[in-house]
Amino acid sequence: MAADAREKNLQAVRRLCEQWPWMNREDYRALFAEGSVYVNVPKPELRRIGPDETWEALKDVHTRTNLTLEVLSIQGDDTSVLTERLERFERKADGRVIDLYVMGAFDMKDGKITGWRDYFEWGQLFPPEETSPQ
Repeated sequence: MAADAREKNLQAVRRLCEQWPWMNREDYRALFAEGSVYVNVPKPELRRIGPDETWEALKDVHTRTNLTLEVLSIQGDDTSVLTERLERFERKADGRVIDLYVMGAFDMKDGKITGWRDYFEWGQLFPPEETSPQ
């Protein structure tokens, strides 16, 4: 049973990490438990509750950039998944490309994401001379 749960968890998180910009809202929501919590660790004030709030926050990123997403490593068990990812952002406004390495920690229950924390260097995305979104 634990092996089945592990595989479901890995599949759900891999799908999210590789496809979120191109998912419709319903497919995105299907990966999450109601009340799931997303924390952007470098900016904890960007915490989001529930898949709809997270969707809206990520949708904003997608409207401003062209993205390439790659899962470099993924490991998990029946309650959690850890990822190392490369997210390449090409800003639509000026064509600047930013490679962002991200470590993600996902809490899982019944194949659904209940918690998601991303760890990365905020300054790579928004150098001090730029303004970050709120």
